[in-house]
Amino acid sequence: MEQARPCGAPISDHAEFREGADPVMQLSVRLVPVGDTTLVIALAGELDSTTSPILAAFLDPLPRSRVKHVIVAAGDLWFCDLNGLEQLAITHRAMQVKGGHLAVAEAQPALRRLVALMAEHGGTAIPVFTTMPDALAGTGIEIYEQAGPPRPLGRHLPHFRRARDPRLERPHSTRPARWPTIIHRLRSANEELESANEELRSANDELRHANDALTARTTELDEASRFADSLVRGLGDAVVVLDADMRVVIWGAMAEELWGVRAGEAVGRPLASLGTGLPVEAIVPLVRDTLAGRAGSRMVALDAVNERGRPTPLTVELSHLRTGGDSGHGLIIAMKVPRSGDSHDR
Repeated sequence: MEQARPCGAPISDHAEFREGADPVMQLSVRLVPVGDTTLVIALAGELDSTTSPILAAFLDPLPRSRVKHVIVAAGDLWFCDLNGLEQLAITHRAMQVKGGHLAVAEAQPALRRLVALMAEHGGTAIPVFTTMPDALAGTGIEIYEQAGPPRPLGRHLPHFRRARDPRLERPHSTRPARWPTIIHRLRSANEELESANEELRSANDELRHANDALTARTTELDEASRFADSLVRGLGDAVVVLDADMRVVIWGAMAEELWGVRAGEAVGRPLASLGTGLPVEAIVPLVRDTLAGRAGSRMVALDAVNERGRPTPLTVELSHLRTGGDSGHGLIIAMKVPRSGDSHDR
């Protein structure tokens, strides 16, 4: 068994500090090496989010040292919150990796309850002992001379002689200094979201305007279609409109009655494929000549068979369908069934 060093043994260099001038909560830290691999840390004062960085400065280098066992003498620790307790838990887990541990001795009742609550809620279970000899029993130390209580410092933060290396900071330990950076990033992300939202509003407005224009255009086309349909119905003849490929564009109501083919069945199909009683072999050459411009408007008499199978003489008039530039792009076929007395009626 190793012999304990006397309580007057020199404290390691990284545990030395000197007084500063900023009045804040007080914390006194004293390091007492006991043997080669055991270190006693005597704490006095208050351990919270303000003073925990002081303790972290002493604890962070320990995982890289020879120390395997850390005993915290907490008899004079008046107050400890979750931030301070988490700092002890971090060191306890690091010591466990090395085969050792961190234990708390002579803890006040409030600190004992806080450690127990952390363990009950799935946190790190830190060993707690009533006396210092009990805490040292598991470290191979037989004799320990109780050191006197450390002298509490004034309400100030100590200034360390050695500057801390930022590269040795634990990635998962939270420091108050990081909050301004996090807040700045959140503000930047919020500004980016607002900018993206404004762009989406602008794109939505453009789409709405385009949709309104398409709706207005559709309405105009519907009105033009209804006008053309009413115009065809008003002619009183079986009117059919063909495009340049002799496909049906308009199939009038009288054409439906004459040939028994509905407009929905006829529109878009070639005239020759409708299977009507119209003599297609006679009328197709005339349609081609008219579309090709080899003949102007013309009228012919044809014999056809209506949808009831009865012979029906027809008078067929073919006319160019012209645009505003007077260029033809289709054909109008007006089919009339002569009746007795037509010449007197008209």
